[in-house]
Amino acid sequence: MFGRFLLIGLLLCPPVPLPGQDIDANLSIENRSPSTVADQISDPAERQAFGALFQVAPPSQMLERATAFLERFPQSAFLAQAYDVAARAHFDLGDYGAGLESAEKSLVLLPENPVLLVSVADVEAREHRNQTAISHAQDALWDLDRFTAPGSVDRQSWPDLKRRLQARAQFALGRAMLNQALELPSGEARTGWLNRSKAALMQARPLNPADLEVTYLLGLAYLAAREPRPAADTFAVVYQGHGDFASQAEQNLRAIYRALKFDPSVSFDVFVQQSAARGRSSPPAQPGVDSSKSSAVRAQALPGYAGSSSCQACHADIYRQWAETGMSRMLRPYAPANVIGDFQSNNTFFLGDEAQYRDGKLEVKADHTQTLFARMVLRNHRHYFEIRQSDGKWHT
Repeated sequence: MFGRFLLIGLLLCPPVPLPGQDIDANLSIENRSPSTVADQISDPAERQAFGALFQVAPPSQMLERATAFLERFPQSAFLAQAYDVAARAHFDLGDYGAGLESAEKSLVLLPENPVLLVSVADVEAREHRNQTAISHAQDALWDLDRFTAPGSVDRQSWPDLKRRLQARAQFALGRAMLNQALELPSGEARTGWLNRSKAALMQARPLNPADLEVTYLLGLAYLAAREPRPAADTFAVVYQGHGDFASQAEQNLRAIYRALKFDPSVSFDVFVQQSAARGRSSPPAQPGVDSSKSSAVRAQALPGYAGSSSCQACHADIYRQWAETGMSRMLRPYAPANVIGDFQSNNTFFLGDEAQYRDGKLEVKADHTQTLFARMVLRNHRHYFEIRQSDGKWHT
């Protein structure tokens, strides 16, 4: 019976793509305040163009501004923010492929950007890019657990925004995991993905109870797991909410009502009322299932910075191997003996240079027909790196 019932439920409301799905791509655009960032830009033209990126406008205009900024100031120190704005504008315009390309360029420059990561995961889950959606949603949750408010977000509005970001990240996680489960035949692997999907969605519900799309998707996950009664409980809440998914929820409720063959004295309306009462209790996430990182223990805020030496006692061999690499010597107080590089010859960089890293050495084929934009210099036996910024001046 449940096999036939499951088929009916999924045909009535296919879980992917969800009808009416909105990409929540501008979770923080109204909260962004770039003034402190713009103060760091010395070129008045670049500073003005950067500030314009954060003046709310229709998506087509936002994209036009971001594109113009990227073309006009290719050496800007704030390309990550410009690509971020371009990505969100593409998402709002429905051009998800271009949006993901712009987002990738932004995240390469600024990977710890949970606000953008949530939007990217949301889009990827919609587009069935399940593995990358899961990875980006997990990264977003990881960052949100550990970081304080971004400098571009008003601190007073951050707690509410953070909660909504966490809810949307868990939703994207749950949707991608449900997608993944439905691509598998019945068995342990499918069951595992379904359990993780339900756990993520149950964590999302209390974070943003008003978002009935989360509840609706949870109902579909219950259906796929052949759990009709919990599915009915969630669908009943959506149905009584009279939102975008009420019609689909009603169809699934009627299918469940028929499949379970209730006593005739229990009308459909009574069935809905009883199911909704249970559904509003919002059961907690399944114990032992953590939908964020692979660890079963949710990360807690650390009391302070733990240096590399704190790892040595328990991981002596790994510490020794790491200590012999260049990575172990990257972050140290400045000393001339620690600096690697030619600061007197072959020390200039031009637009159009071709750089390759071979056998532990950086090889740069300079294109002297292009503009000189960076150089390494020695002054009083100290090492400096200089960049010609958009104002035409050298900045050390």
